[in-house]
Amino acid sequence: MVRVRGGFGCLVALVAVVLIYLVSPVRAHQITAEEREEADLFVLGNTVFILYHELGHALIDQLGLPVLGHEEDAADNLASIMMIPEQADPMMDELIIAAADGWYLGNLWQQEGGNTEPAWWGEHALDMQRFYSVVCLMYGSDPEGFTELAESVRLPPDRRTTCPNDYLQARTGWSRLLAPHLNPVESRAGRDSMISLDFEAPAPAHGYVSSLLHESGLIIAIARDIGTSFKLPGDLTIRFRNCGDGTANAFYDKAVPAVTVCYELVALYNDLILRDIARR
Repeated sequence: MVRVRGGFGCLVALVAVVLIYLVSPVRAHQITAEEREEADLFVLGNTVFILYHELGHALIDQLGLPVLGHEEDAADNLASIMMIPEQADPMMDELIIAAADGWYLGNLWQQEGGNTEPAWWGEHALDMQRFYSVVCLMYGSDPEGFTELAESVRLPPDRRTTCPNDYLQARTGWSRLLAPHLNPVESRAGRDSMISLDFEAPAPAHGYVSSLLHESGLIIAIARDIGTSFKLPGDLTIRFRNCGDGTANAFYDKAVPAVTVCYELVALYNDLILRDIARR
C-alpha cells in the first residue's frame, strides 16, 4: 500500500495511555477499568473505520477515481487496508478487530430489535457480510498471524484460501488509483492540511464519546495525514455533529464538500459494546 498515514501508527500506540486519563461516564461504575478500556478501543476503532470509509467516498469524488463494482464496497476496502498494519502492531490489530466486531454487534442489535429481515435491496452489504469481509482482509494480510482470529469467527477454510488474493487485490487496486494523486513524502511535513476539522459542541449525552475522540488524537492525525498526502482540488471538512432525531449516521456531502459523522453514531458504538459486555 502506498503509505499515506505518516506518524499515524506511532500515534495510535499512545491511545492506551490517553484512555487512562479520561473521565468515565456515569454508568462506567458498572464495569471494570479493563472493560472500559475495551469499550473505548471499540468506539475508536469503529469511528476510525467509518471515517476512513467516508473519506474513501470523498477521495473518489474529489480525485475523479473510477470505481468498478459497488462504491460502498470499495470504501469499506479502503478503510480496511488503511487500518490493517503492514507490520505487527497490537494496538492497530485491536482497532481493526473492533471495527469488524462493530458489524457483528450491529447485526445482533438489529435482531434483538426485531429487525430480522435483511435489506437485500440496500446499497450497503449486509452487516455480517461486512464483518466477514474485514476479517478476510485481515487474514489475507497475514494468514499466520490471524489464524486464531479466523478460527474464532469460523471463517471456513475454503474461504480463507481466497483471502490473501482479496487483500492483495484491494491493496494493489487502491494503491494504483491513489499513487498519481500523492504529494511527495518529503514535502508533506511542511504542508498545510487541505482537511479542516469542525467539532460541534456535543449534546450532554455525547460528552464522553466526544472527549474520547479529542483526547485520543486519532481524528486529528487522520485529517492531517490525508489532508497533506493528497493533491486535493480544494478544501475538505470533517465535521462531528449532533444530528438529532436518533440519527446514527455518517455521510459525505459533495456539495459542501464535507464528511459528517453524527455523535449519535459514535454513541451507538459505545452502547453496542456496553450491551455486549453486560451479556457476558
